[in-house]
Amino acid sequence: MAMTLDKLKKMLSAGTIDQDDYKDMLEKYGLKDEPEDDPLKDLSDAQKAAIQKMIQSERDRATNKLGNDKKTEIEDLKKQLEDLKKEKLTETERAELDRKNRETELEKKERAFRQMQNKYTATQALKDAGLENGEDVVTLVLGDTEENTKKNVAALSALVERLVKAKVAEKFKENGRDPGKGSSGGSGDNPWAEGHINYTKQMEIEATDPELAKQLKAAAGMK
Repeated sequence: MAMTLDKLKKMLSAGTIDQDDYKDMLEKYGLKDEPEDDPLKDLSDAQKAAIQKMIQSERDRATNKLGNDKKTEIEDLKKQLEDLKKEKLTETERAELDRKNRETELEKKERAFRQMQNKYTATQALKDAGLENGEDVVTLVLGDTEENTKKNVAALSALVERLVKAKVAEKFKENGRDPGKGSSGGSGDNPWAEGHINYTKQMEIEATDPELAKQLKAAAGMK
């Protein structure tokens, strides 16, 4: 029975022969392999490009999944290697390794505790200074030690005080008087003056500029 191309292909598909045998037998029997029909031959170039892009995308996704699986496998192998190394350690070496691991964990816990203490110190110091003690402000003044944290709060408090004083002075000047010149302005600027009593303003000036408060009280005839 003569050998045909169809019979060779069936043998190849069945695994009776491999690809090299297939090529040798094609040559031996003088047969010519026919290329498979191109399933995309009737499509436009744009359609072919779109399909090729989809195929490449699927290949990339499969490759990424394979890469992630390989990464997990490598991590597992590393852990197994570490376990094997530990098994081969002497009793003394194993004890030393455990000690170092405990020290590392202890240092982490101590750092976390110090940070918690510093946050508490910052919160209380801001509160005592009469400043906002929200999380963002606490983070701003947080230092590496409680002492540095308190210094940062003191610096922020001094800055805020200077800014408030400047703002109060600017407000008085806008109303036609200089807070540094006592009673030279009108009584309308003086929250202690009769007819212009303003307890909220009095408290603000007492807190931000005690000297100005004295001058305004004197201008209002108060001792």
